[in-house]
Parts: sequence; structure tokens; C-alpha cells
Amino acid sequence: VDIMLILAFIFERWLSKNKFFLYFAEGKGNVITGETSDHDREVDELCYKQIFKRSWIYLLGGWMIYGSTLSIMPALATIVESVSKSKWSQKYFTPVLCVLLFNASDLTGRTLATIIQLPGRSRTGRMVYITLQCIRLSLIPLFMYCNAAPDLRTLPVVFNSDYVYCLLIVLLGFSVGYLGNLTLTHAPKTSDDAQSQEATSLLLTSFFVLGQATGSFGS
Repeated sequence: VDIMLILAFIFERWLSKNKFFLYFAEGKGNVITGETSDHDREVDELCYKQIFKRSWIYLLGGWMIYGSTLSIMPALATIVESVSKSKWSQKYFTPVLCVLLFNASDLTGRTLATIIQLPGRSRTGRMVYITLQCIRLSLIPLFMYCNAAPDLRTLPVVFNSDYVYCLLIVLLGFSVGYLGNLTLTHAPKTSDDAQSQEATSLLLTSFFVLGQATGSFGS
């Protein structure tokens, strides 16, 4: 997984400078030469330092949101076992109460983020945003104190309840959906012109990939 993410990052950076890709991405009308010098000039004139300065909170948040999520899901979350020993829980606990519940919560969070879009892009809103990202990191130790790998663990089981585990799954899925969609929405809007917004989106994609690689490695 880490190798695929690294390759994806490399190809993403390569595509951002590939004239063939830029020609069709920009919808150029010159079908003979595919001239992209105007695009190259616009990109060269961008000040990435200023772009980073305006959007660093969302770039950091994008790295944190996927880094923390991939640290938990699926490596840690799927080794949690049900405290009950019923036939249903032995067969359906992980596919239903882990995978299905997580994805349903993720979808709910993404849908809600398109409607509410809070916190906003004000200074206070950005502070609330990054604070929520930091608080979300506490989900990692909380999952570790669930009934994860009971035969191999050395830590005590603090949350000896399936209901607590389901609540954590809902929080994990909903938060990655809501905050992830909020990051995608707000980050490009920290710049006014289209070229800077495009550059911000490229930077954000890089931080998403970096976060996924970090989370996969950490898990």
C-alpha cells in the first residue's frame, strides 16, 4: 500500500508538469501544437510560499485527517473482537459493525459537510477546525483500549463494550467524512484567482497522499 501511495504521489507531480496532460486539462483550442506556454507562465508566476501561508492549516488538516484514519482503519479497527460470543457477532461483527458502519458514517459526514460547512474560513473558524483535528487524534489510543487482539495484547481492556466500539467507529467515519469534505471545500477558497486555487488543490492532494502513506506506515 505504501509503495502504491508513493508511486501515486510521484505520478501526480509528474502529471502536473506534463504538457500532454495540461493541454487537455486546460481545454486548449490549438489542436496542432498543443501550446501550453501560457499555462506554464501562469504557474511559474505563482508564489507557492504565499499559497502555503494562506492554506497551511487546511494542508496540515488534510495530512492529519487521513494519517489518523489510516492508522486506525482498517489495521486496528478490524482486530477488535466482540465481547459477546454469539454466532452473529462471530460472523458479522467486523463486516457490519466495523466496515459497513464506518462507511455509512463517512457518507453521512460528507453529505452533511456540503450543507453546513462549519467551521468557516474565518480566523476563529480555522482555529476551531485545527482544534477538532487535534482532538480527533485521541481516537487512536481509544481504539487501542478496546477489545483489540485480546489474545496478544498487553494493554488493559478499558472499553469492554461493543456499544463503545460502535460509537468510536461512528465518530471515526463521520469525522473523516465531514472534516475531509470541509478541507476539500475550504482549502482552494483561501486563494482568489483560479491559478492559485488550482495550485492549492495540487498541494492538498499531495498532503492527502502523504497522510495516507503516514497512516499506512504507522498502522
